[in-house]
Amino acid sequence: MTEKPRKKIHLGFKRWIVLAVVISEIILVGIFKPISPHVQLPAELLTHPVELPIIGEIGLTNTMISVFIADVLLILAGIAVFRAYRKQDVVPKGIANVFEMIVDALYKLTESTAGRWARKVFPVMATIFLLVLMVNLMKLIPGVESIGLLHEVEEGQHGYPTLSLGFASAIVKPDENGHEETAGAHGYNVIPFVRPASTDLSFTLSLALIAILGVQLLGIQAGGAKYFGKFFNFGNFLKLWVKEKIGAFDLIMPLLDIFVGILELMAEIARIISFAFRLLGVMFAGAVLLFVMGSIFNVLQSAFLGLELFFGAIQAFVFAMLTVVFMTMATQIHGGHDEEHAEAH
Repeated sequence: MTEKPRKKIHLGFKRWIVLAVVISEIILVGIFKPISPHVQLPAELLTHPVELPIIGEIGLTNTMISVFIADVLLILAGIAVFRAYRKQDVVPKGIANVFEMIVDALYKLTESTAGRWARKVFPVMATIFLLVLMVNLMKLIPGVESIGLLHEVEEGQHGYPTLSLGFASAIVKPDENGHEETAGAHGYNVIPFVRPASTDLSFTLSLALIAILGVQLLGIQAGGAKYFGKFFNFGNFLKLWVKEKIGAFDLIMPLLDIFVGILELMAEIARIISFAFRLLGVMFAGAVLLFVMGSIFNVLQSAFLGLELFFGAIQAFVFAMLTVVFMTMATQIHGGHDEEHAEAH
């Protein structure tokens, strides 16, 4: 059999597109010089909050928009993969091939860690990885965190003058076009329409709670009621009531078991905090770094996009793998109950 000649990939047209984008960025940065960003940790509201019973005030934030966009992109990618596999091609192409490589690599990692529990752990792990990755990489899309609503700053806060573009307005540097930095009723900042959800504590904390909930559910499935014994270990303490003679060692060990259970419970809570703030800290710091470096060195911001691409992927992978490790640890029930439970299934 003779091998089919491989198609040559012509990069000429794509090369000119990349060059045009770089030149356009340099020109736009020269016209509209980047300014120091308005750093705010809580997500910005895009609508007036609505009062709901029990829940309280709730409104649409720019981080909610980013989660919605990420969900839509993942659904569209899933549909594209499904359609590609319906054609029954031996070798999937395009986005189907990319997702096949990602899913295959993630499943092998999960299987090497979770063993026979891989089929139950993998859906949670893959969902978290893809969602966090999509949200983290969203800041690389032009217009994210830079296009939004003009917001008049409060009295005492520094804002920026605006420049009318006809169809829209832009905030400009204070020394540009004779404008000076103003405050109160004369200063403006931008509330972006889209802000990566990983820079919002509400998103990272919610994701951490879901991951830890999955850990507890798998632990209960693996060990049944015995799983709660790692947190509330009063068995040896209750046995003291039926003993005729109680020595010092018999009294100390049950108390140690109770103390260890309290430590295990505190460790679960600490995992939630660690999950939430690790992702939040890295991605929020990266977002601030992009704007600060861009405001100082203009086009230098583009050089840090590659760094953000790397850290965004790494943080998604770390979050997902820690979930796998914790879920696997939850299935390790002492006393051989885990093995018996697995055989029953």
